[in-house]
Amino acid sequence: MKPKIKGVQRDEKHSTDTRQQPDAFQGTSGKDGKGGSQRRTTKKALAGAVTVEWNPAILRIRLNSRVLASVLAKVGVSGWNDLMRRLLTTNLVDGFHPVAPTPVSINFRFGRAKMSGWNLDGIDLRWCEIEGADLSGCRLRKAMFSDARHVNFEGADLRGALFDGTDLTGACFNRAKTKGMCLEKYMGYDAENPPAGFPAEMLAQCTAWGPDHWKRRMTEKNSATKIGR
Repeated sequence: MKPKIKGVQRDEKHSTDTRQQPDAFQGTSGKDGKGGSQRRTTKKALAGAVTVEWNPAILRIRLNSRVLASVLAKVGVSGWNDLMRRLLTTNLVDGFHPVAPTPVSINFRFGRAKMSGWNLDGIDLRWCEIEGADLSGCRLRKAMFSDARHVNFEGADLRGALFDGTDLTGACFNRAKTKGMCLEKYMGYDAENPPAGFPAEMLAQCTAWGPDHWKRRMTEKNSATKIGR
């Protein structure tokens, strides 16, 4: 029998994906009773999940969605949130440097993650890039986001969720439950590709960006890259 996974069990009532979950969620009791099978399963699940970039100014570690799946499988949503709090405290999260940039920075790139139907109530993804992720049918009550570009929230339960400075370009909110959803400052979207199914009264609080916005962002990004070198 597969063990239950804290905070990330599939919600069959809302699930739109009947495929089996990835290896990281299969259970890791181990025949030898010492975790040997668990280590092999984790190693397999994390293959190709980490990339490293280096220049004289910084060592940047990039983690993809396999890392998220592995952490959730072991410690659940509360464990993931605790990990993020500790990383923020140590000033290691890319984009969050209240004092000064550190020589090591961790970047979370969970774009195109396939997580349809999972129970992720309360998860904190504010420091993660999730562009193109499939979160359809998920339980995301009181979850927190700062990225929603082209994310599929169709049929998701987003009651009480927080969107903080989020780019909503191309996101899908069709049939999503949005009662009590909170929007913080700097919310916006590409005027040519607005979010689908987003509540009209909330969309009115967001800024529709024109072409100049994207040119300015690319200029700022290129300038930041040169400084980092």
